[in-house]
Amino acid sequence: MPKGSPFYIGFEIICEQGSIMFDAEYGVNPREEFVIYYSDGSKEVLNPQMQDDYEQVIHHISVCFENKKKSELLDITSSIQAINIKDAVLESLVVQRFIHIGE
Repeated sequence: MPKGSPFYIGFEIICEQGSIMFDAEYGVNPREEFVIYYSDGSKEVLNPQMQDDYEQVIHHISVCFENKKKSELLDITSSIQAINIKDAVLESLVVQRFIHIGE
């Protein structure tokens, strides 16, 4: 993928009483759209505050280190695992292939 190229993801779930659609673009101009379409023709646009779970964990770990406090939410094993996953994702982006994590 060329540098700066956007990443697109989306899905649509069709149900008996309507459908659910998610459409997103990540990169320079990220956007997320989550819409529920009802069988009567109406729709509801949702704006969930989606956040990257690993990013939240890494931020939490960083704050704990900076404040020299033990995390009340994570043990050291979970912290190391989150950092290893983040490192593997970044390496995968650089080498443009899957990276094996673990044993």
